[in-house]
Amino acid sequence: MTHRINCKRISVSGTSRLGLDLRQCRSFYGQIQQVKGCQWSEVLRIWHLPYYGNYLSYLQKKFGHVATFHCLDSGKSTVLVPKTRNEMLPVRFVQQMRLKRYSENTQKTYASVLLKLYYGAVLGRPLDELAVTSPRRKKSLPVVLSEQEVTLLLSQITNLKHKAMMFCIYSAGLRRSELLNLTSSDIDSQRNCIVIRDAKGNKDRITLLSTACLTLLREYYRVYRPTSYLFEGAEGGQYSSTSLRKIFQRALVKSGIQKKATLHSLRHSFATHLLERGTDLRYIQALLGHSSSKTTEIYTHITTRGFENISSPLDVLDI
Repeated sequence: MTHRINCKRISVSGTSRLGLDLRQCRSFYGQIQQVKGCQWSEVLRIWHLPYYGNYLSYLQKKFGHVATFHCLDSGKSTVLVPKTRNEMLPVRFVQQMRLKRYSENTQKTYASVLLKLYYGAVLGRPLDELAVTSPRRKKSLPVVLSEQEVTLLLSQITNLKHKAMMFCIYSAGLRRSELLNLTSSDIDSQRNCIVIRDAKGNKDRITLLSTACLTLLREYYRVYRPTSYLFEGAEGGQYSSTSLRKIFQRALVKSGIQKKATLHSLRHSFATHLLERGTDLRYIQALLGHSSSKTTEIYTHITTRGFENISSPLDVLDI
């Protein structure tokens, strides 16, 4: 059963407090007393809490599964919704982050830093008492191509340089920036590995160099003779990130694959195919350069390994 609790701003000894009318839900007494700063007024015969601008939001967040809190200050009942971090930030600050096209994760990080600095260091009020809630992060599974689809996609590319770049990304599980920053000295043919320098998080790592990829790279090097970067533009210098993305998209369209795959899907496919072939998750984590194993574990939700031993219940019905 969900309780309806009316709330109103009151004054106790000259201090603003949040009064809670619990007369119709006395069973809620024990739970409300767990809230920091909760007190009972013998004079007013009411429970009351410290009053902050969005303290009701905190209550809704903490007890929303058993109660709804309604504000009576404005003369009408209003169900309060917890504020998000962006709602507590200056409007111009939020607009600037969006104009600069920062990712959701970057916006969330900047918002957290600003709020902790302002409320913690300036106002001296901890954020946990202000009921600041972060937007729930969408948990989407990455798009993965099957081995047959990767074969079909790569077969659509005829240009030697373009094919060499796609081979490197898939065979070594590279990010786009990691491929574009490669130099000839990063290809270690003696140890069959590729050295990735200053990758995400300013970390170096070693990943696989496949035999097929090495053969193609040798042919590419004989033809193009790159000087600074392993893959350079028509006029020298680092190859364009946009051009690299377009190579993949053209090959995807030509292949007829209907999945909403991106260039990064080749990296996801690399990890998933290794997992399906029995490679230990710890090795995959090292090859991808993940700091946490939890990041790598997402591929366990994608792999279809073991599905061949499972039958759908529909298949056993006599229909």
